[in-house]
Amino acid sequence: MSFEQEWAALQAEAKQSVGMRLNEAGGDKSPGAGQGLKVSGSALRGKARSAEEVAKSVGAVDDEALKETGQVKAGLKGFACAAAFETFQERWGDQTRYLAGLLNQSLAIALRTAAATFEEDDKKTGQRAEEAGGSGGNRRVAR
Repeated sequence: MSFEQEWAALQAEAKQSVGMRLNEAGGDKSPGAGQGLKVSGSALRGKARSAEEVAKSVGAVDDEALKETGQVKAGLKGFACAAAFETFQERWGDQTRYLAGLLNQSLAIALRTAAATFEEDDKKTGQRAEEAGGSGGNRRVAR
């Protein structure tokens, strides 16, 4: 079998395999089949509150970790590795503050902005539907 023949056979096999997988995509075997995406402004704001709660938890874990590693550092006073714990504490603090900031500022604010935008767009869509006669724009036109 030449390279070209083998390549053509492999391509045909791959195309059939993909087609079979796509045919099953909407079947009962598919995880999440039949479930729709449900988004609302209140759901997005709830996720923003959850992000803020996680950020607070990160702060609590940060405080506890720094307290515990501070005790280790104090116990190793006079050893060369004590400095490593100081470096660890600095980096740990920087990273946890960064993570908490991402959760509080970036994620929570983005979710609240998305909620407001979603509700505004939903309201405008409803108004357009009402202006179109409440039938979703399918008004009958006299001929």
